[in-house]
Amino acid sequence: MNLFAGLGGAIKGLYGAADEVIWALEPDMDAAEVLSARFPLIPVRTENLASLHASDVPFSDATFVGAPTCAAASAPRLTLSLLSVTAPRVLIMDLRDRQFAAAVLPWLKEKEYSMSTWRDMALCLRKDIRVVTGAIPMPEETRMDGRIMMSVLEESPSPSLRLSAEKIAWLADREDRTRRKGFNFKSLVLSPESLVPILGTRFHKNPYSVLVDDGEGLRLLSPLECARIVGLGDLLVPACSRTKAYRLVTQSPDPEAVRLLAEELKVWV
Repeated sequence: MNLFAGLGGAIKGLYGAADEVIWALEPDMDAAEVLSARFPLIPVRTENLASLHASDVPFSDATFVGAPTCAAASAPRLTLSLLSVTAPRVLIMDLRDRQFAAAVLPWLKEKEYSMSTWRDMALCLRKDIRVVTGAIPMPEETRMDGRIMMSVLEESPSPSLRLSAEKIAWLADREDRTRRKGFNFKSLVLSPESLVPILGTRFHKNPYSVLVDDGEGLRLLSPLECARIVGLGDLLVPACSRTKAYRLVTQSPDPEAVRLLAEELKVWV
């Protein structure tokens, strides 16, 4: 099952490893709507964790805990309450929400879960699990992502993404002011022939950090283009503000990384 499933990056990766996802929780309604449309066979619960009863949560062999889409202070405590009831044998956790991870990981260690980290994920195994080799080797990544921007750009991007001359001048002035203050800030201007960039989870805070020059002027990346960059493919764009759509997209775990880790679990656990 998948707690804080977001837009389904982990589910896409688990499906790629031929795993069956039986249940998902996503309290954010915009994300849950996309999730239900993409994976109609998976029951998606949208309640707050505090509204769930133990009988609402099915048994599963493994639990993937994503980054909460809401910043509720109670999210770590309620997550731990649910995990204490379900006691998953295998738990994979997205570590990119550092505050949330810092609240949950010590509890897992206290419960004597063995723990390994790989990329932005923690793999936690319950103490009664026997691993074939004594330790799970982390997946080997032998390929580099050499995609170019042309492969992710929309053919007819929204005109609202275009930057006016005034906005371009404002960006240049902001970059000059931050540079004079000792900060090294500069917008990355990409062409269709540029390599696909890495988008951080805080991209929504400054979407002007990555601009595209497609021959018709400078513009922002669209949420759909961001979804293609992070590996979500042509998902339905959430019916919300563009800033929130950026946040939901870039908070999603890399489906390919989840698939690689799930494949290793099949071999060694």
